[in-house]
Order: sequence, then structure tokens, then C-alpha cells
Amino acid sequence: FNSSGKENTFVGNFAGNLNVTGLFTSFFGSFAGNNNKVDGSSFFGYRAGTSNGTGLRNSFFGFQAGEANQSDNDNSFFGYKAGNNSFSGSGNSFFGSSAGIVNSTGDQNSFFGSSSGLANNSGSENAFFGEKSGFINTTGTGNTFFGFRAGETTVSDSFNTALGYRSLAVSGNGNIAVGSGAVAAGGFTTTVGYNSFGNGLDNTILGSNITVGGGTPVNHSTAIGSDAVVTTSNTIMLGTNIDTVRVPKDIITAGTAKSNVVQVTGAMFLPYLTPPLLGDFQ
Repeated sequence: FNSSGKENTFVGNFAGNLNVTGLFTSFFGSFAGNNNKVDGSSFFGYRAGTSNGTGLRNSFFGFQAGEANQSDNDNSFFGYKAGNNSFSGSGNSFFGSSAGIVNSTGDQNSFFGSSSGLANNSGSENAFFGEKSGFINTTGTGNTFFGFRAGETTVSDSFNTALGYRSLAVSGNGNIAVGSGAVAAGGFTTTVGYNSFGNGLDNTILGSNITVGGGTPVNHSTAIGSDAVVTTSNTIMLGTNIDTVRVPKDIITAGTAKSNVVQVTGAMFLPYLTPPLLGDFQ
């Protein structure tokens, strides 16, 4: 059907079959670009971009890659069925077998790795790097997951960051998990450390094998040091009961200080002691 289209290359059964005026296109493979009517796309593989009608500047490489795309622009899908179902999302980059396979309306996503962003439907502005990263995300937006199966359990949460092998930032927005097996859940919780776990709102975890919240969420707590455990809200934990915490300078408290042994090199002011004490302690 090509009549006035120029500088096109079509190779394969029904490749570019309905192209009439489209320019500068390259379609290789049976039914590749079968329905195309516009300019500047490259489709390689069986049924790659076969439904594309008015979408501009798309590049689809692989078996049925971008098969359902109709009017989206500026997409790049590379791999077996990559972006297979995308029909109205633009500015996406999917690289890897089945990457972004069911994306339909999501825009400006970047999925790199086999099955990365596999279930993403309408989520936009996500970046998933690693096999099965963001595996079941459907509507979550603005997430960043790097690593094998990073963020694999996030479904609809947004603005989360997970960096590391099977790191998870879930069950809320604005969580950050950094480290292999690190988990940040609840909302605005930051977990940094191998196999550490934070559950609740506005928690901060730094170190390996730390647990904050466990099965019951806690809020506004901080744990620093390997193996630290926090089970109450509004708590700061430094290390464990076998660790020594040293403070080389002053300690100033406006609340109640409780301890069996206090060793301080420097000044210590405890205004709520009766009478208040101000002096040097060793």
C-alpha cells in the first residue's frame, strides 16, 4: 500500500503492509510495522510494532516487542515481548525479556532486566534495573529499584528507593532501603545495612542485621549499630547490650537520664537530677 512514503526498508511477510506515507522507517520480520502510517520508527522481529498506527520515533526489537503500541511516541523496547501490551504510554525504555510486558498507559519508565516491571500497568516515572526488579508494581509512581528482585513486592506505593539484592521498600511511600536484603516498610523509613529491617513511620536504621518494628510497627525510632533491636516508638538505640558507647565530649540532656553506670570524658549537665549536677565525670 506504500504510495508516497520514501526511504523505507521493509523485509518480511506483511512488514509495513499498510504504510502509505510514512518516511524513514525500517521494519524487519513478519507483520513488523504492519499498520504503521507515520515516520521515523524501527521495528525488528515477528509482529514487532504490528499495531503501531500513528506512534512516532519508536524502536522495537524482539519477538512481539511493542506489539500493541498504537499512538505512543518515543518508546524503546528491546527483548522478547518487551512492552508487548503498551498502547498509550510514551517515553518508555524497556530492555529485557518480558520487561514492561503489560504496561498500558505508564509513561517515562525505564525497565532494564528480564521481567523487570513485569506487572506495571499505569505506573509512571519509575526506574527498575535488575532481573525481576519492580516485579509486581502496577500503579506505583516515581520508584527507583536497583538490583536482582529489588522492590519485587511493591504494588502501588510511590517514591520509594531500593538498592541492593532483594532489597525492599514497601507498604508506604517515601521509603529507602539500601543493602542486600534491606527492608524499609511503613512510610518515610530509611534502612541502610545488610539484612536490616525497619517497619513503621519515620524510622532510621543504620547497620547490619538491625530490627526496628519487627512484626509490630514502631514510629520515629532510630537504631545505629549491628544487631540493634527497637520495639518501641520514639526510641534511639545505639548498639546492643554487649556494646560500650563512648562519648568523648559533652552530654547535655533536657530530660531524665537513667543508667546503672555512666562514664563520660568531658562535661555532663543533667538538670533534672535533684539537685542538678554540673561537672566532669570519668
